[in-house]
Amino acid sequence: MAPPSKSTYEPPKLGLLSLLPPSLLPLGELVRLDKIAAGINGFYLPFLFGSLYSACITQPRISVLQLTTTCGTLFIAVCFLHGWAVAYNDILDRDLDAKVERCRNRVLVRGAMTVQTAIIIVLVHLACCLAVFALLSQQCWPYTVVHIILHFSYPLSKRITDYTPFVLGLTFASGMFVGTAAFGIEPFTLWREDPKLAIGLGCLFASSVIWTLEFETIYAHQDVRDDEKAGIKSLAVRLKDRTKTIIGGLATLQVLLLTLVGQIIGAGLGFYAFACGGTTLSMGLILGNVRLEKPHECLKFFLITILTVGGSIALGLLSEYVRLSVSKL
Repeated sequence: MAPPSKSTYEPPKLGLLSLLPPSLLPLGELVRLDKIAAGINGFYLPFLFGSLYSACITQPRISVLQLTTTCGTLFIAVCFLHGWAVAYNDILDRDLDAKVERCRNRVLVRGAMTVQTAIIIVLVHLACCLAVFALLSQQCWPYTVVHIILHFSYPLSKRITDYTPFVLGLTFASGMFVGTAAFGIEPFTLWREDPKLAIGLGCLFASSVIWTLEFETIYAHQDVRDDEKAGIKSLAVRLKDRTKTIIGGLATLQVLLLTLVGQIIGAGLGFYAFACGGTTLSMGLILGNVRLEKPHECLKFFLITILTVGGSIALGLLSEYVRLSVSKL
């Protein structure tokens, strides 16, 4: 299917993109400035999970200043990481985007920017991302490199497997290990020193992978019809009417994993209320209300899943850090 002509494109009239001059609009669209809140939350929260897990298990206790400073540095790095990753994804996916109604007016598909310019933008964002990551502990570097390699591999996975949300889940969740390493806790070292806490970190990692599977599969249901016609691989296409049942089962496993995390670190009531209770309530309401055959609802509940489930896990870990910090006063 041929890309649409430029005449079919209408510049946004609302949101951040509408504030940009026409010359900068393609750049803003390429790095998803209009979706930056949801995008960065999806990218950043696993880093935060790892940081907060470290804060809960480290002795002596990590100070509030050290925690906020390091998490802030990670956030800035992730802002550049997000811009790089989505732009890189658009470069590789431009042939597929031309076949999907929702994506046909993306910058590269409609010819508003050359691929060469997009590559320069990708390289600038990647350089800035790495420069900010360099401010962290050297222990972060091996995990940062793995994290970025996984981001390189994600768009390629769409061409060989239906299970791209799993690849994306591994990619996002690997940021957790950068977060722990930023506080001197490396997964392999932790396994040698305290296998129980390493298992807890593994359970948190698995729950983060499931979280991505949940929101990404809901999101992919926007394009099921176009994906089927174009032969694009997708877990939503594979599951179709079984999606809610499968995601419901995954959500149950996710809560069990989070409960195990709480047991391993000796968490207080706040962790269970937010991380386990919040996730259970959020996923119950999401699966009970989303109509996957309605694209606008898929987008809406995609955003809700990112914010409510991811936010619940983060609040659970934060509440445990606060409890432990207060108990030492």
